[in-house]
Amino acid sequence: MKEMYREKISDIQDNLTEENKTYFNDLYDAIFLNGALLYKEEAMLETSYNLLLDLLDAQNDGENAIKYFGMTPDEMADNILKKMEKETPNELRKIIWYFGISALFWTYFGSINWFSEKSLSISWLSYLLGCFVYMIAAIIFFRLVLRTLTFKNKGLTYFIMCIYMCSIIGIFVLIKLYLKDFQVIYVPALTSKVIGLVFAVAYGCLTYTWLKERD
Repeated sequence: MKEMYREKISDIQDNLTEENKTYFNDLYDAIFLNGALLYKEEAMLETSYNLLLDLLDAQNDGENAIKYFGMTPDEMADNILKKMEKETPNELRKIIWYFGISALFWTYFGSINWFSEKSLSISWLSYLLGCFVYMIAAIIFFRLVLRTLTFKNKGLTYFIMCIYMCSIIGIFVLIKLYLKDFQVIYVPALTSKVIGLVFAVAYGCLTYTWLKERD
């Protein structure tokens, strides 16, 4: 269903005037950027599709988008999302779990000495803190940072994105500087690589399943 809605939306957009197409694109982006993680993707797609059909009918009657809807794209998106069904707690837990496992995988996978016979040395505290920061950063990105893309002031958007990136990088650097030698665990080179490959296959299967559920 999701792919069907995407295809229909793409096809119908070609029938809009440039003014109405710009309005709908801004509305579509605002719905998905502000609704990330909180609302069902299929519901957002279905709503966007129905709005597009209404807009096309209005255009055929000689009205433009701003006159027909009576509000800006951002205001319209906020109004729509207030009435939309949110994701179930179970679905949100799945998303958080996926972020958590992603953090565990990428933090470990990036620490392996793939082209060296040197043992993998890893501080369990540094590792867990790094995973926690990774997960929180992902949630902040989807819930807050992506919203800045809807700002009219692009300078402010770039500033917030820069502060976000610098903060995350700075936290990772501080963790590495001050905790990398705290209660270090040593894993033989070959063992660490085998674990990494097994972890990669398992993570790949998990990601495939997770994405298929959202198609």
